[in-house]
Formats: sequence, structure tokens, C-alpha cells
Amino acid sequence: MVKCSSSSCQHATGNGCVCACGHGNHGAKARLRWAVALRVPAGQRTSQQENDSTIAAEQRCKARIALTKQSESLRLSRTDPRRHDANAFFEANRSLEIVDWLIEHPTELEQMQWIADQIGDSAETLLTQHKGKHHRVADHLWCDILAALAVILEKALKTKDKIVDLVASEVADGVWRLLKSQRNKELGNAPCQKPQTRNTTSRLSRDISKGLDERILKKTIQVLVEKIIKHFTSDPVMSIENLLLQIRLLALLFCPDPYAHRAVWNHCMIPLLKERIIAESLKELQTLKRLFDQKWTWPL
Repeated sequence: MVKCSSSSCQHATGNGCVCACGHGNHGAKARLRWAVALRVPAGQRTSQQENDSTIAAEQRCKARIALTKQSESLRLSRTDPRRHDANAFFEANRSLEIVDWLIEHPTELEQMQWIADQIGDSAETLLTQHKGKHHRVADHLWCDILAALAVILEKALKTKDKIVDLVASEVADGVWRLLKSQRNKELGNAPCQKPQTRNTTSRLSRDISKGLDERILKKTIQVLVEKIIKHFTSDPVMSIENLLLQIRLLALLFCPDPYAHRAVWNHCMIPLLKERIIAESLKELQTLKRLFDQKWTWPL
């Protein structure tokens, strides 16, 4: 990282930068360091943190005084800010409000320190490769980049929401089509069921005859599946494999009779058995498991 021309640069609070860092260390690094130091109890700070906290206290006090002075000098008739009004306002936000927020959010503080370090490294690379460009680099380049990044991220966020909605909707439609097909075929009979007790009409036919028509089923599926997919896509830790495993296990928990439900058996029970997720811990389960190591080829 480019060395600052004086020890005060990283604690700078003004709007300009005249040292060699090209604004790569200026201002932001100061407030981040203040927050780091101020989070540590007074008696536990390192010498550097003690120095940072002293500078922070001085600069934050100046910001408070300037803010008070400007607010007291305002007339009720004034509608536009003066230069000093703006300076005091923004400095108070930077040195007081944001620093206080950073103190209360250590994770974000650490992440922002990392970003600030990357900006400092970028400044060093740029100024090393393109000497004599200090004034252009220091002319709001880094905050311009960050502002542009903010706009792109905002657009990406909106696009992501649309994509999530689209994906969730498509998944829900796929689930509905498959469920409709399965329920239209499946009678709900167990392989061992006696002929005189077997169902002769499909589950979908029975749904409709009882007033649970396709419109209601489809709507229910759409709401439920879209909720699950949107929740899944909002969790960066959750993988598709993990979600699939959970869905399969939940299917077994909810199903009152998996042995009479071909879809649950084929798409949930058998995969879990093959992956040795279930029926593994007890000897009795192992004994029974061998009875089900076959394809389910019997009638519906």
C-alpha cells in the first residue's frame, strides 16, 4: 500500500488529499480505525489503539462542536445549506453517526476494513504504474467507483428478485404439473393390499369429487413452493443437495403411508435408502431393509 506522506493522512477528515496515497488511505481508513479502537475498553487497548482512540475523541469532538455551531447559526428562513453547513453535516455523519454504527456492527466493520485495504492496494498499483496521476486519482476516483458499484448492485438486487420470482414460479408450475400427473395415475394402493379393498379411482378424481378442484390445488402448490424456493435462494449457505435431502426426509415424516404412495417411495424413500441416510443405525432396520431393495413394480 502506498505510504502516506504524513502520519495524519489516515486520520484525515477534510475533503482534499495532497499526499502520495491518492486518497487511497485518506478519510475512510481513519474512521474504520477509530471504530476498531473505540470498541476496545480503555484499559485493554494497544498503544496504537490508544493513539487512534485519542485522535478519534479529538476529531469527533470537533465534529460535534462544528455541528452545534452551524445548527445554532441557522435562521428559520434559510432554505439552502451554506458550505459550512454542509461540511459540518457530512463530517458529523461520517465521524459520529457512521463510526457509532461501525462500533455496534463488528462484522460489517471487519468487512469494510478489507474493502478499504483493497482500495489502498489499488491506489498503490495505479500510482506505481502511472506516475504523475495523483491529482486525477485523488479527484473522487475511489468514491466514484464505489458509487457506481452501489448502482450496479442495486440493479443486480432488483434483477435477482425478478429471477428468484421467475425461478420460484417455474418450479411451482413444474411441481403442479408433476403432481397432477401423478395423482391422476395413482390409485393409492399398497402392493400387499387385497383386491376387494383396492381403490379403483385416482387420487385426483377423488380430489375433484370432494370439491378440491385443480384451481385450488394449483394455488396451494404455487404459494407453498414459491415460499420454499425463495427462502432457499435467500440463504447463501443452503445447497440444492441439502435442500433436496431435507425435502425427502420431510416427505417421509408427513406421509401417513409411504408404502401406499408410489411417488414418495420412488423419489424419497429409495434414494434415502441408497444414500444410506436412513435404516442404518439399528440391526432390526438392516434386517428389514433388504426386503425393500427392489424396484417397486407392482400395480398402483
